[in-house]
Amino acid sequence: MPIRSHRKPTFSHYPKNMPNTELAMLWSYKLLIKMQLWKKLLKDSYIDEGVLEFLGIADLVEDGELNIKPGKFLNVLKENLSSIEQNKSMLDKTLSTNIDKLVQVINLNENEKQILGFVVILQSIKGFQDISDELGELNLKEVFDTLSFLLDISHHEIKTALNQNNTLFQSGLVKVDRDCANELQRRIDIMPGLTDNLLLPDVNFDKVFDRYFYPASLPSLKKSNFDYLENQINLIERSLSLCKSGSTNTVNAKNGAMIKGMNILIYGPPGTGKSELSRVIAKRLGFQLHEIAMNDEDGDPVNGNERFSSFRLAQQVLRRKKNNLIVFDKIEDVFPSSMMDIFSGRTQIKGQKAWVNRLLESNEVPSIWISNAVWQIDDAYKRRFKFVLKMDIPPEKTRLKIIKNCVKKLPVSKTWLDCVAEHTELSPALISQSAQMVALMNQQEEQTEHFNPQKVEDDLNQIINNNLELMDKKKIVFNQNLSPLKYNIDALNPDCDIKSLATGLAQQQMGRLCLYGPPGTGKTAFGHYISKTLKQKLIVKRASDLLGMYVGESEKNIAQMFEQAKQDNAVLLLDEADSFLRDRKGANQSWEVTQVNELLTQMESFSGIFICSTNLIDNLDEASIRRFDLKIKLDYCQPEQVFILFKQVLKAKNTAFKRQESWRKKLSIFHNLTPGDFATVLRQNQLSSENLSPELLFNGLKRESEFKAKDSNHRGIGFVANF
Repeated sequence: MPIRSHRKPTFSHYPKNMPNTELAMLWSYKLLIKMQLWKKLLKDSYIDEGVLEFLGIADLVEDGELNIKPGKFLNVLKENLSSIEQNKSMLDKTLSTNIDKLVQVINLNENEKQILGFVVILQSIKGFQDISDELGELNLKEVFDTLSFLLDISHHEIKTALNQNNTLFQSGLVKVDRDCANELQRRIDIMPGLTDNLLLPDVNFDKVFDRYFYPASLPSLKKSNFDYLENQINLIERSLSLCKSGSTNTVNAKNGAMIKGMNILIYGPPGTGKSELSRVIAKRLGFQLHEIAMNDEDGDPVNGNERFSSFRLAQQVLRRKKNNLIVFDKIEDVFPSSMMDIFSGRTQIKGQKAWVNRLLESNEVPSIWISNAVWQIDDAYKRRFKFVLKMDIPPEKTRLKIIKNCVKKLPVSKTWLDCVAEHTELSPALISQSAQMVALMNQQEEQTEHFNPQKVEDDLNQIINNNLELMDKKKIVFNQNLSPLKYNIDALNPDCDIKSLATGLAQQQMGRLCLYGPPGTGKTAFGHYISKTLKQKLIVKRASDLLGMYVGESEKNIAQMFEQAKQDNAVLLLDEADSFLRDRKGANQSWEVTQVNELLTQMESFSGIFICSTNLIDNLDEASIRRFDLKIKLDYCQPEQVFILFKQVLKAKNTAFKRQESWRKKLSIFHNLTPGDFATVLRQNQLSSENLSPELLFNGLKRESEFKAKDSNHRGIGFVANF
């Protein structure tokens, strides 16, 4: 009877002297005889002849055919099984010793030790794998039955040992696929990398565990670097202190149980210092911080499911030691969303929601979980974090401090520092790596520490903006061309006393103002004037900054805008407010209503100064208009104000200005000019080779006035004066 194979068997394919081979052969013979697999061995054409080599019966085959009858073949198998059983095959001494060492760290009972040894042999001896594969695809009951039969342990005890609440599973040492029928070696597996270590002599398990978790490095920052989060950090430290050894609160006085389920979630954009903050907290509290590994010993990334197993192992190993804290960074692939599962065709934590919940409720070693995003985390998991901290880009004051520290060895100007610090999406990590790169490049090229300041700033600008563009974020605009026209409060035509208003706002530090009127009348510039008068930063947002392409994104941006103003203690100016405060009666889409609702809600809860500007007051929602403390109209300049601006511009250009009364009368014909029109004419002159004269200025203003008269619906771009 021929026995064919797809490849020529080699002796090296199934080494005879490999540790635990005899025990693997014992189990193989039991499967062949008791489970009737010997018939399949003779029948199936794809069985590898190397299996017979592994079993020590290759001599029964000659020229591809069995040289004895099937009945005698079965008798040979039985005789060999009897011989192996008499030798009382046991685990190899090295494997047995290593499992005993492991038990000193992780408490395993005798059944669990036997199962662990079995899985190591199954995953390390190819001949046993091939024979067990002949069992076909097994359901979970059949897996337990097979283990019970081979290990001589009752089905109930096997099921108990592999229960999700017991140590083998909770430690992550052994993994059981409970969802899909599959071959034995795929239904029950061991942590990656652990098999090889358990088969090596003189294993140091402290080094073995470094493959899964390792002591974190010391922080390079201090708590003062996160002063904008001081209250939140204090709450985290007070929470974690409850788990500190020696704390009076470590043990629950009522039932003597240890505090469990202490999980802290820190999330926010990349580069905001989340990992560094966890190190700072650990050092301040005297915890030994351990990080869950993201790469294996070869430097290859570890998937989320394996990292979760590493976390479970860390919990089991560290629970017996004092004052340990675990940080689990970059958990995005550990808690994938159902939508991600649909597109990837797989689930990282498949069918295990219940035990994940239990783990988050019962882990004894306090843990900090870090993520750049949380939308993919199931709400059932989110609810089980004891404390949640969102880390956004730091406020401007802190950003400036960080930037100064990053570029302290580089010759950058104060103007450059202020410009960069104003960017609300610039992370500390990006600044740090850009500064390091520029310092290295310039030092190599100049061979000196006396760098060229302009070259340094140009290099930094290029590197920073390239990265911002890559991340689809707004670039930093350096050396902005400001309006050549200085802001002049006497040139504004409001329907209230601006100076008195500025005094009142300075006293109250709170107010909601709506500025409306024709384009270019100084509405945006008024916000700059208020912030300058109050000596507060001004945050200007426009529709393009807030409108998102996805449902809910605009509302999120609106909330972040107010949060940023709160953190920076800034005056908040929303230009083009009609884009968000349209009358809800005419809304065609639900998101148009929710944007208005979000802005109104944020307005009411904002405790600072909020200014809206619009050219289309009639388009605003009635409810929004009622919520403004003041509605201030900035109208076209009065003739006398036109003359004031006329003189101001000519003086700034050092232009001789004679016959002033004559020019005053001549300018009185204009009734639709704004400060923005003067700024426009000045820009036009900058494109000309002619020096600005009273005649050129007058003619330019006349063109602007006539243009607006022809197109009364023309909308200008607004006017921002140079202060």
